[in-house]
Amino acid sequence: MLLFLSYLIVALNYGVLSYLVKQQVFQYLTPVFIFAAAWQLWVVAVSDFVSIELFLFTVASAFLLYFGLWAKHRWFLPIKESSFYTSVIIMIICIGFSAQTNQYGETAAMLFALGIWAYLAFKKSNVKEVMDTAVWAQPLSWFTAMVPVYFLLVEHIDGLRNVYGEAAHFAVTGLLLLAISEGFSRAKEEDFSMSTFYIGQSSYALSIFFLLNGTGVKADWMRAIILAAGIAVFIWLVRRSNVSQLWIVVSLTVLAFYVSLLPLLTLHELPDILMFMIAAPVLLIAIGSLGGKKWPDMNPYFFWLAHGSMVILTAIILLELTISMRLTPFILIVPIAVYVYSSLVKRQEWQVKVFLYASFTTLFFLITNIGGYYDIFQAVPAPYSFMITSVVLSLIWLGLPVLWRRRVDWYLIPFSLIGVYTIIYQPDLLQAADLVPIIAYVALTSFFILYRKWSWVNVLPLLAILSMWEEYRMIIDRQVMLVLLIASFAVLVVMGRLMYSHLVEKEKNSIILDSFTWVALLYIPFFATFLQVNMTVWLQIVPYLLLSLWFMLNRLRSGIQIAAAIFETLSVLSIYPAYLLVIYEYSELWTNLIQAELEVLPLIGVMVYLRQRTWVDYRRIINYVQLCLLLGISAYLVVDAIFSHTIWDAWIIGSLSLLSMIVGMQLRIKAYFFVGMGVLIFNVIYQTRPYWGNMPWWFYLLVAGLLLIGIASYNEWQKQQDQNLVGRKLKRLWASLRKWD
Repeated sequence: MLLFLSYLIVALNYGVLSYLVKQQVFQYLTPVFIFAAAWQLWVVAVSDFVSIELFLFTVASAFLLYFGLWAKHRWFLPIKESSFYTSVIIMIICIGFSAQTNQYGETAAMLFALGIWAYLAFKKSNVKEVMDTAVWAQPLSWFTAMVPVYFLLVEHIDGLRNVYGEAAHFAVTGLLLLAISEGFSRAKEEDFSMSTFYIGQSSYALSIFFLLNGTGVKADWMRAIILAAGIAVFIWLVRRSNVSQLWIVVSLTVLAFYVSLLPLLTLHELPDILMFMIAAPVLLIAIGSLGGKKWPDMNPYFFWLAHGSMVILTAIILLELTISMRLTPFILIVPIAVYVYSSLVKRQEWQVKVFLYASFTTLFFLITNIGGYYDIFQAVPAPYSFMITSVVLSLIWLGLPVLWRRRVDWYLIPFSLIGVYTIIYQPDLLQAADLVPIIAYVALTSFFILYRKWSWVNVLPLLAILSMWEEYRMIIDRQVMLVLLIASFAVLVVMGRLMYSHLVEKEKNSIILDSFTWVALLYIPFFATFLQVNMTVWLQIVPYLLLSLWFMLNRLRSGIQIAAAIFETLSVLSIYPAYLLVIYEYSELWTNLIQAELEVLPLIGVMVYLRQRTWVDYRRIINYVQLCLLLGISAYLVVDAIFSHTIWDAWIIGSLSLLSMIVGMQLRIKAYFFVGMGVLIFNVIYQTRPYWGNMPWWFYLLVAGLLLIGIASYNEWQKQQDQNLVGRKLKRLWASLRKWD
């Protein structure tokens, strides 16, 4: 007792000093020794009745209220601030020790009282920091007070934890705080209403966290109730905070509530769960659409969460259909309907296309799984699901306006191309009966491509037909295949001429390609791969005839004069290999003396034709070409004659060279004249070689000397003549030759 009185006297002493000296150290020592005195009082008189924590908390509360908040006497004003802060610290320490010793009732009471003192501090204090802290300390202390209350209830009520649990308790705490917040709001205490509201929301969010963590409540019905109430709680949060992004919390809570119904419905098998869960995205979209009429900001969050969950559910459904086939594939009608609806309600083009194409892809999976579920693929190969999907989309396309047709085209065309090649390259499944559906599928794909005027893309389905013939190489008889390839070539050429006026033309900002005609050109080398050496020559010349026909038919479709001349030239020259094959095949019908002449002389006729008909406007170029050709033919015939080394070859070469000179003089063509003259001179020299080749060396020296003397004498004679008749004749001859072609 003496120690109590001693502490009390010291406290009074420091109190007087605080008033007289105004030193801060005395101001804080005064409440410290008062609490020391209170401690001694508890030790002496109260320890048997109440705990030290509760006693000191009570003393600190009284000291806070009287000296820290309500003190008005001039003696107490110096220790008012120190009394406030010291009392708060003592109360927090008391609460901490009480909680550590598991005194749940006392801890809850002290925290609840602390919340009341925080409210009074806000009302009585003029210090901004104290007021700001008090606004949040009040709801936090009451929220914290509910934690020991839970342990107190669990300690005294058996089995409560199995039904109630931490999650339910935090949910109830949140609801109580929200109710208190509403009470503050009605009492016009907006600061406390706001802080209590957000602490209450945090408490309820903590409750949801315990549910998602798998702890906190064991009763399934309680979980559903908490989540259902959470929907309203979080809607209130969005409306009061005016933060539209928080609608995602509401939408997630709705989805969580829907999932929480699974245990209540006793759905345990995966197919049953999927059948139930597939309605969740529909529910979210419906809620978002209906609620969006009142709160427009909420719709996007429900909408996109619905589609996010739909993607996951669809993937799980497809996995289930692939593995076990326990689920009816018609469940995919739901995501198809959701995607179609979404494409109709959205306005941004990329969103419309994404949902539209998602519905088409899901339709493909539906058709594929229907075939597997009902064993249809035993009669029809699985890759034909591409064709069926394309046909269904084509029928839909017919009933759509232009804008939607264009959107469908962007999916249907690449999808059909993938489908065509998938069917063609199906391993070990291709049969002769597949020809008709594959060609029909290619025609359908080509129709949509031509409708969009994607002429370059049309090459792909046409090449698919070529790939198809390659796959049928070992299935269809070779002779039949050759007929089919010729027929395909003819159809493509006719289609190209009917649909396009030029092989390639520029139209506005695009280049139009006659894909039919160009792909038909590829059939010619492909046709040649089916030919064999032992086949009749009339089949072997078909590729060259087709090539000649292709160039001839398209010579006027380039739109460029020189290109037309080149095409016609290539057309004529393409016949030449066929001619060679024929004469090689029937070479036994004539003597070998004229074999070389039969091989190369027709080229002169070709050149005459091209010169007179095709290259009329390009005389200079064709003359050079003609000269090169004649030199080549002459060289070939001369070499052949040298190797044959018969008198008949010499007569033939001489006759041909003489004929060339005559034709050159008659038609005034220098190439024929000079080449003929050159070959004739060479032939004479070569054939007389046995005579002049055996002369002695001095004979050549004599001829050279006589030639030089003759030239020198002629030059001297020219100088002595007044009129140079020979020179004038040579000049006239040269001028005449220059006028020749």
